[in-house]
Amino acid sequence: MGGECDDLRLRLAQLERALATARVIGQAQGLVMARYGVGPDQAFEVLRRLASHANVPVRDLAADLVADPGAALADRLGPTG
Repeated sequence: MGGECDDLRLRLAQLERALATARVIGQAQGLVMARYGVGPDQAFEVLRRLASHANVPVRDLAADLVADPGAALADRLGPTG
């Protein structure tokens, strides 16, 4: 019984991390969409390519963008226009 509870706790923690990651990526997608007038698929592709270029996970790139949207977007994506 104890092992089963431990497994369930581990699975719950994994699901909570996955949900938090999805939320942050969604927020970053929204920032890219709003700033550059692209759709959700294009915004995710921008995030994916930037993360690949920087050799970081998409979740880490997204967290940086969400933490400081103005500076991070300008630094990584360039000005609007």
